[in-house]
Amino acid sequence: MPSYTEADLGADEITRAAADKPVLSSNSLYTSGSSKWVTGSKTGTVASANNQDPDFPASRMTDGFPGYVSKPSSASTLFTVVINRTLSPVEFDWFGLMNHNLFTLSCTELRLQIASNSLFSTDLITPFTADISALYASDRRIAGMALETGGGVARRYGNVQYMRLQITCSSGVPEIGQIILGRRRQQKYNPEVDWGPDNQSSAIDRVTTRGGVRYKTARALGRRDIDAILVHDDTTLQNDLIDWWADIDAGNQNFFWHDQPATYPDNFCMFDLNEDTFIYPLIDWKNRKFNLVGSEQGPDTEYFSQGP
Repeated sequence: MPSYTEADLGADEITRAAADKPVLSSNSLYTSGSSKWVTGSKTGTVASANNQDPDFPASRMTDGFPGYVSKPSSASTLFTVVINRTLSPVEFDWFGLMNHNLFTLSCTELRLQIASNSLFSTDLITPFTADISALYASDRRIAGMALETGGGVARRYGNVQYMRLQITCSSGVPEIGQIILGRRRQQKYNPEVDWGPDNQSSAIDRVTTRGGVRYKTARALGRRDIDAILVHDDTTLQNDLIDWWADIDAGNQNFFWHDQPATYPDNFCMFDLNEDTFIYPLIDWKNRKFNLVGSEQGPDTEYFSQGP
């Protein structure tokens, strides 16, 4: 038996995602020291030599700050990111990358693999494979929302200890800002009708001189904001939201939002909650309401409104 578990997503999750109902999720990979680059091979193992650039440590791929990139120490055509979570196995059902440069390296293939041992020789499977030979400069996000290994049904993987990301390129040094192994909380409905999916904000400091001249310093421009009221009418959805709050460490970690997971799976955003509170009251005998308010996590040159 594999050390990890795998099971089909629930029928409701699959149906609602296909209908482009939103996905609220967390990243199972927030940690430090659990990943490393292996250069010159796409079949690296936990025992392989660590070829990460010390100035760009691999922990930056899992720190929740996509502006801090990680990269290997030398150029090659084959790369592996090895992730070792023996002490804290993860559960996930979608895969994502943020703020990468693979479109500049003439890369051809991207694969995610999991296994039961550190040599990746036992119970090895490949839940995600992507042809990345036609990426554009605007394709700064990659997502796989239907992870599976040939059965045709999206699956959820649990108790996963060993994972690796395989990258094949013509040449160069890849950079990755964030790896996401997402745990989705599939929504049944769109947010209440007064929400603004195109909301944006900027952070600008203004200084007025003694002579009356005003100066502006832009800290962030065109950041996406979310202000969505989610109403849940059954205990499964309500428990999902409570579990999501625990997933993001009671607001200490970022979260992810897909507006249209089927039509535009790559169009997801990383958000930081504006208020680190969880207020989820009953509004009638069975419905609960949650106001999801957050701002997009940078860097500002990669904000969703300016990117893909």
